[in-house]
Amino acid sequence: MVVVLMFWLGLSVALAMLAKNRGRRAWLWFILAMALTPLLAFAILMMLADLTEKEYVETMSQSLEASHVRCPHCAEYVRPEAVVCKFCHQRLAPQDPLLVEKQAQERINEGLEEIKARELNIIISGGVALGFAFIVWLAYEFL
Repeated sequence: MVVVLMFWLGLSVALAMLAKNRGRRAWLWFILAMALTPLLAFAILMMLADLTEKEYVETMSQSLEASHVRCPHCAEYVRPEAVVCKFCHQRLAPQDPLLVEKQAQERINEGLEEIKARELNIIISGGVALGFAFIVWLAYEFL
């Protein structure tokens, strides 16, 4: 019985860490996993949207890098179609705003891929830990 309780507690802690990585409150998901089952809480968590992805997309799309370019002379952000920098008054080569927007979208997509890869690593690590815990339980039970 103690082994099952420790297993349940370990899975609940792992779920809380995964929930924190997805932008959720870890303590709330720990309590939910302890009250329900860690497996059911995991299924619910995976069905919900990843808040870190939403926050990342909102932050990047509202930043100046999404709609502006840096002046090569003073490194301040200026509009892509600007001919003269409003900060240092140096001449600039105008750029296509659609190209700047496309580059910003590519950076956002790269960041999202990195977030998803990090989440996949956490899920794989949790699966390995679960497998190890199961092997330890089997060894404890039958040896």
